[in-house]
Amino acid sequence: MSTIDDISLDQVVADLRDPDPAVRAQAATVLGLSGNPMIVEYLMMTLAYDEDMVVKRSAAIGLGNLGHPNGIQPLLLAVQSTDAELRTFAAEALAKINAPSVVDVLVLALQGSSVMQLGAIEALVKIGDPRALPALESMLIPADPRVAALRQSAMASLGAVAESALQALLAELASEDPHARAIAIDGLRSRGISEFPHLLGAVTDPDPLVRARAITALGSFGDPVALDPLAERLRDGDPLVRSAAAEALADLGDPRAIPLLNEVIDSMADDSSRVEMLDALGRLSQEVVG
Repeated sequence: MSTIDDISLDQVVADLRDPDPAVRAQAATVLGLSGNPMIVEYLMMTLAYDEDMVVKRSAAIGLGNLGHPNGIQPLLLAVQSTDAELRTFAAEALAKINAPSVVDVLVLALQGSSVMQLGAIEALVKIGDPRALPALESMLIPADPRVAALRQSAMASLGAVAESALQALLAELASEDPHARAIAIDGLRSRGISEFPHLLGAVTDPDPLVRARAITALGSFGDPVALDPLAERLRDGDPLVRSAAAEALADLGDPRAIPLLNEVIDSMADDSSRVEMLDALGRLSQEVVG
């Protein structure tokens, strides 16, 4: 199942029923990249009924990539999951679909349970609709400290730039919860390049998801100071982080990254992040030629 072009989609759909969760997860990923709206129903069923959380996460990502409005309802349910990663992936998927009705439903969900509030707040931040900020500001102060902290982070992300909002983000960045640290990085990134030092420190976070988020944020700023710290992450022990570092270097657009990428690529003949490294190398080389 390497590409959509050389594999029958019927076979990939059949793989959604394979007893091996790894096969089902890979099938959901491939189907999400197919661009075929007829696939939405299969991913909806997978997200709703598959018992494996990794498979459900892949289905959520796939629905976001397809971007079809029929995927909204199961994703709205998924942002209420007790699994933090599934909530994040579902929130990111809803942001990609970004239908007006999504924000209305998520604002209503701010009045629900703590788990529902966590998912709704994260999704509203990902979507970035201006209606979210007054809805968050008018919320009753949440009793759950996780919701209270995420609400502060979200308001900072959506435009509340007061010093208290920054301090709330920095407190979350120092949290023992890696998911909270990842959310804080999104908030700091939204505040702009002034938060560069805080994000730079997060590229060595013990959690790979947090490192990857920080790396992506640094690449988006376009500051050449990030070149060396990002290049160091090309040899990170986690493939997710290595891939994020390659993509961030490409986003940075600094041609000095070309020999650094070449050096690492030559030492990684069989590595899951090699594709992203080659893609980054191609993008940078094209910019130099162009």
